[in-house]
Amino acid sequence: MSSKAKKITASVVFIFLGVVLCVYGLGFHVTDVADEKGDGPAVAMREPALIKEASIGGVKLDKASGKIKHTYTGEPPEDCAT
Repeated sequence: MSSKAKKITASVVFIFLGVVLCVYGLGFHVTDVADEKGDGPAVAMREPALIKEASIGGVKLDKASGKIKHTYTGEPPEDCAT
């Protein structure tokens, strides 16, 4: 097997691995998010939804318990104008 073929094979393997990791992160990776008080059941959120919630200030990490918690009850905060 030539050097050029090895480089092409390695590139294809890395591209495939990257696609698989993106699909996992966007489709299958879920995280439990507790309610604001922390005493109710946790809700499983997919990563894209969790990223959106974090960008508008809808979730925060509780350093004492190590859990991700909602910062609101009812309607979520408005989207950032920027």
